[in-house]
Amino acid sequence: MVSQHWSNESSHTTIGLSAKVHTLQKPITIRFGNNGLKQTLDKGQFTFHLPKGGQFTLNDVYHVHGIIKNLLSISQGTSNETIIEFHHNQVVIHH
Repeated sequence: MVSQHWSNESSHTTIGLSAKVHTLQKPITIRFGNNGLKQTLDKGQFTFHLPKGGQFTLNDVYHVHGIIKNLLSISQGTSNETIIEFHHNQVVIHH
């Protein structure tokens, strides 16, 4: 198992990002931790291209209009032998 990670620290190399987004035929309702609801029509796949040549892909990513923060479902992110660690100044993803 190869460990791939990135963080938001400015000393780290910038990671490339590519996306494939498509419009859904009918809206999907997203429920947030505070029980708020929003609908979305956009779903896609985001691939992070890592500095040492690897890549990490997030599938089934919804684009919710009006949301100003990026939200990640940890339960979905940790499937398929992926581990997500939260530290004071970074997030590390092992895949």
